Amino acid sequence: MASCRFGTLLWTVGLLGYPFRDRVRAAAEHGYHAMSANAWELEEVLNRTGVRGLREMRRYADDHGVRLEVLEPVMAWLPPTALATLRRVELDKIETIGVEMGIGSMLAIANRGTGRLIHAVW
Repeated sequence: MASCRFGTLLWTVGLLGYPFRDRVRAAAEHGYHAMSANAWELEEVLNRTGVRGLREMRRYADDHGVRLEVLEPVMAWLPPTALATLRRVELDKIETIGVEMGIGSMLAIANRGTGRLIHAVW
């Protein structure tokens, strides 16, 4: 659990593997006010349905009182087995996702062989 300007934030990584709607419901049922969203999942929606699909996801979260607060486009800190299932999301798509979902912050965490995590929030 983390604090954000809207209250408590549920990080996507805590529920990896669960569908978006399940994560939103879990966040709402357990008192979270916001949650993060992963870029590769949202890119798939964008590719399949265009911005309409992103807007529907946003409405679903809004209807449950959960704000999508942080976009996570870089997950390079995950174990290699988990990373193998992820793709890189192009920067222009990250921008489209952020704009259409109303997400104003991004989090990037990477481990570049230093043995420590590197965090960047913007």
